[in-house]
Amino acid sequence: MMHDWKGAGVGQLDGRVAFITGGARGQGRSHAVALAREGCDIAIFDVADQLEAIPYAMATEADLAKTCQMVEAEGQRCLAIKGDVRSTADVDAAIGRTVAELGGLDIVVANAGVISFHPVETCPDDEWDAIVGTNLTGVFKVLRASIPHLRARGAGRIVTISSMVGRKASPNIPHYVAAKFGVIGLTKGLAQELKGTGITVNAICPATLNSDLFYNDATVRVFFPDRPDATVEDLKSRLLDGLTPIPILEVEDITRAVMHLVLDRGVLTGQALEVGNGMSAFLA
Repeated sequence: MMHDWKGAGVGQLDGRVAFITGGARGQGRSHAVALAREGCDIAIFDVADQLEAIPYAMATEADLAKTCQMVEAEGQRCLAIKGDVRSTADVDAAIGRTVAELGGLDIVVANAGVISFHPVETCPDDEWDAIVGTNLTGVFKVLRASIPHLRARGAGRIVTISSMVGRKASPNIPHYVAAKFGVIGLTKGLAQELKGTGITVNAICPATLNSDLFYNDATVRVFFPDRPDATVEDLKSRLLDGLTPIPILEVEDITRAVMHLVLDRGVLTGQALEVGNGMSAFLA
């Protein structure tokens, strides 16, 4: 059974409300602005603070406010909510506030993610807990809190952000790989649970993105431990030489995939959409 989804106005999503985690910068900001351009009101949820176990500079409250300004510049309402996806209380309160202040919930983009680098042998507990807690358990908590409100609307779109390393793995990021594999399993299982409700559930698997999560000084030190002078540009050159001649993905490339899944009439669900920059060719 198909459910009415796209709006009849100028924007294809006029009157819809989207909740986006990790919305202070990067992918989350890009998704928020794109959805606003199609008529969505937006709630952006971000820890907007430094987690002790994360080795690079995370988003700030100023970043969160900037995203909100960008959404409002598109003529839509925006809530900027500070909180941690690992906290059930924070997540439930944020979803509740979104519904109360924006009038409902139609679209969820579970985008919040963090990373660090260690092999399994030396990965410390605090980093394992921070990465798996944010990248997998946080997704679960957001989806769990959202489902009743999506059901109340009679239709909805859930998009989770996994990774190409959730499809093919990679060394030295065991916590990140485990979480991203888990996101795909969670997504596919929930898609089966919500079959026939009008709510679709899909994952996106990006390859390496030109974003602060990966391209930062902490990552450079991992790839160039003996070169204190190495820069982010050196890292980009090394990865291009070693992986693919195709340019590194931009966050907008993932936003186009998000919009494809959100605007679908309801036939795409349980998918793991690879935006893999050619990496899919090496999978069985």
